[in-house]
Amino acid sequence: MNLNEEISADFISAYKAKDLNKKNFLGVLKGGIKNRYGASPSDDNVLKEIKAMVKGLNDTIACKVKVSSPVDSEELELSYLDKYLPSLMGESEIRLNIKSIMVESGEINAGKLIGLFNKTYSGKADNKMVSRIIQEELI
Repeated sequence: MNLNEEISADFISAYKAKDLNKKNFLGVLKGGIKNRYGASPSDDNVLKEIKAMVKGLNDTIACKVKVSSPVDSEELELSYLDKYLPSLMGESEIRLNIKSIMVESGEINAGKLIGLFNKTYSGKADNKMVSRIIQEELI
């Protein structure tokens, strides 16, 4: 089952369970995916849409915290999305993969190394951590 089908199945489950908050949120997510990528999007495109929603929710939470507003609904919506996000690599795994890429390619340019890393491991690691580790390895 691909990611889009999994979201649709969860939408139907929420509908049957009369969980209106989850059903409505997943409906918005499904609509955004369909509007942007069509009826049969790839998992990469679905993941892009999910990440965009996570970023938007985190920005909303940050703004609400500044003005001391409750953030319960946004945190609930983030919990709905956690299920669909891939687990990210740890620092040791990133470091190992970067060293491997450096040996294979012979590359010493940080920007090109980030590009090579993302070509293989796109969405599987925190890019800030990847950048930091590359800088450390190049020193």
